[in-house]
Amino acid sequence: MSKLKLIDPKVVVSRENASIFPLLIVLPRLTQSNDKLLQQIDDEWRLLFNFEIPNEILNHLEEPDVFWFKLSNLQMGNQEYPFVNLANFAIEALSLPHSNADCERIFSKVNLIKVKTRNCLNTDTIQACLLASQGIKIKNNTCIDFVPSKKMIDSMTTSNLYDNNSNDEFCFEG
Repeated sequence: MSKLKLIDPKVVVSRENASIFPLLIVLPRLTQSNDKLLQQIDDEWRLLFNFEIPNEILNHLEEPDVFWFKLSNLQMGNQEYPFVNLANFAIEALSLPHSNADCERIFSKVNLIKVKTRNCLNTDTIQACLLASQGIKIKNNTCIDFVPSKKMIDSMTTSNLYDNNSNDEFCFEG
């Protein structure tokens, strides 16, 4: 994905690349293979290549998402947004996950939580277990070191713990 460097704001203002088309080809799902949209994005790139970017946008070279968001909202005198398609494409490209390792890790944790003997857990309970695990990990604690706060203990009531109105319960026979 070395072509993603094209949408780095520092690369954009360096004006080294005359076309964004190499990146458009690598990410066809973002343009739905729409030739008209591809051409509009490339035209906007070429316009940006020769455009004097305002300082309020140039101040955000270290924050690509802010840079592209501000560029998408840039309005010309005739009430047009000249870079909206390019900026939307860049923001969508930036929001693509770089790997699925985090997703796989969470699925693995869910599989460890929802074992054969605990197959009737509802989604809220599984989510709570995942959040508890993540919270303990963030604070560099273990389940042995963890000290619940007064608020946590006070919220451990029957009405909070055992909501019988939940329709989000799944039981798998196994």
